[in-house]
Amino acid sequence: MKKTNRIIAAMMAAAMLPAGSMTASAGDYYSSYDPDRNLRIFEGTEEYITEHYVNPAPETEVDMSLFDDFVRYSLEIRDYDSLSEEQKELCKYVYTTERSSTASTICSRARFELQGKPVGRISLDDPDPSINITTPAPAFYSVRTDIPYIVSDIGYVDPANLNGASRIGEYWLNDEGTERVIVNNDCSYEVVKVVFTDELPEGVSESNPRVFKAADGGYIVAEPYYITEEAEYETYTSDIWVYALLPDGNAVIVDSTLPKFEEDKIDETITFPAELDGHPVVGVFQALSFTGVTRIVVPENIRCISGIKDMPYLEEIVIDSPEMSLTGGSILSCPELKKADINVKEIYAGAISECEALETLNIKGAKRISSYAFSRNLPALKNVTLPKELEAIGQGAFIGTAVKELTFTSALKLSGLIGTVPAYTYVGGEKIDSLADQNAVLIAEKDCIIKGFSNTEIERYANAHDMTFVVLDGEKGDINNDGDINIADAVVLKSFLHAKKNSILVDWNAADLNSDSSVDAYDMISMRKKILSE
Repeated sequence: MKKTNRIIAAMMAAAMLPAGSMTASAGDYYSSYDPDRNLRIFEGTEEYITEHYVNPAPETEVDMSLFDDFVRYSLEIRDYDSLSEEQKELCKYVYTTERSSTASTICSRARFELQGKPVGRISLDDPDPSINITTPAPAFYSVRTDIPYIVSDIGYVDPANLNGASRIGEYWLNDEGTERVIVNNDCSYEVVKVVFTDELPEGVSESNPRVFKAADGGYIVAEPYYITEEAEYETYTSDIWVYALLPDGNAVIVDSTLPKFEEDKIDETITFPAELDGHPVVGVFQALSFTGVTRIVVPENIRCISGIKDMPYLEEIVIDSPEMSLTGGSILSCPELKKADINVKEIYAGAISECEALETLNIKGAKRISSYAFSRNLPALKNVTLPKELEAIGQGAFIGTAVKELTFTSALKLSGLIGTVPAYTYVGGEKIDSLADQNAVLIAEKDCIIKGFSNTEIERYANAHDMTFVVLDGEKGDINNDGDINIADAVVLKSFLHAKKNSILVDWNAADLNSDSSVDAYDMISMRKKILSE
């Protein structure tokens, strides 16, 4: 069974016109609007162009004393010396730009490039609506993982409102930045293309209200693109599921036939299917909102979820998808949710929020937990199991929760990540520099006890931030303290015994397998026996 849905999306409706022209290329579109609308752009966007390009603030010298910390804790680069010269220059560009006098800039694209993530550019003519910002695209396309990341080159945010998205984003249409699209979150019906040029196009004068004289002597010509049409897409019903199709034929669950807004709970566990009508199911988009479902299982075929939200009776969720990135808003506004078991690749800011009853969170597999991942109205959260693979955790990850104890392995290499936030932010109404004053926002509340192994990153972090640290005793054979005894431990022991350069025993006691108070070849023999017996 199939039906047709309609959602609002953007469609190009205007072209650049000579000064004084009253003829719009979008035909009858303008008949329902102010006839002069094609000559103007949204006021907020005009202010932005004026503030940043017509009358920019004077450049100020940026303090480079925090550059090393910025590279490590904001860009998440552990070995700066191993970068290419081009990458090093990119690091400096991000630092000087984001820590300029405005202190509200985010260089999203450069950050993604430094992290090695595939980044694409938007288009004004590509037929794929996930790339073409002016083409209608269904909302469920947000779960697509088959295209490069589309992020703004430059984003401007409100430092006092970090929970909100960028106020304005610039998406460059070319690497030089001579053509850009400006998206203003304050205006839902318009995006603006701007062209930086030394000379105005023929027939266009400086009196045109969409022409700006740039501070560098050139011109900025603005072309507004308006939201004018709705996109259509088909949905299909199979069993209890309503789904739509992505361009590659994979299915995204967008709804269900379960009753909504009723008081009856559904005690049966609901597991998202692997396929529907022969289409592999790869994503879930707000599929069970307002239903009586109490327990959900998300299997490994689901690569992305967007909006397990507004579920008044949900008590438990299990996500077992090792290749998934749990993004912001994945689990939202589930007031009865008490337990979450999560096995994913990485976890972003705001992954779980507004779940007041959540008490237990068990995380597996994730190598990275972003800043503020679990800090948005989770006051009851007290039992947290962190993954043994965890390599990085951000500031504020568990701030505002009831967590009193966190245990880390030696796999952790970066603690207190600052993440993608402005140079200056606000904590309790006080303006702070999140890089210079890293004590202002901890990974958890000050009374949280940190447990880990000696001579590790988490011990350094706890001591540096005056948090109680408890040293763990490592299991015999688990030399690298990652929670497993395997060939990796044997390699560490062999390197140490051969006195290889930079070979260090993190846990001497764990390396002394035969407990004779020395680490030698006999321990290697015991190690081999232990691995073979596993």
